[in-house]
Amino acid sequence: MSRFLFILLLAFDMAFVGAFTGRLALDSSDAFIGGAVIFWYMIAGFTIGIIAGFFLIRFFKEKNLKTVIIILGIFAVAFVSFVVTRLSF
Repeated sequence: MSRFLFILLLAFDMAFVGAFTGRLALDSSDAFIGGAVIFWYMIAGFTIGIIAGFFLIRFFKEKNLKTVIIILGIFAVAFVSFVVTRLSF
């Protein structure tokens, strides 16, 4: 269960990193296509997170894996709170 949670949290965090990267890749003239660019960067980040999770899971022992899961969970909460505060009116 902790291995699945590690892969899921890593993919979730990488999806947010991909979305922020997509936002940085936009130009001011990309008004109509901006949402699609951010979406596909997010999908690419999610996919990279899943693939990296399957490769990285072999290097962690169970005790270290729980610590990494807690750190990834903190990053996930930070990403979600950042997005919620940016979208709140």
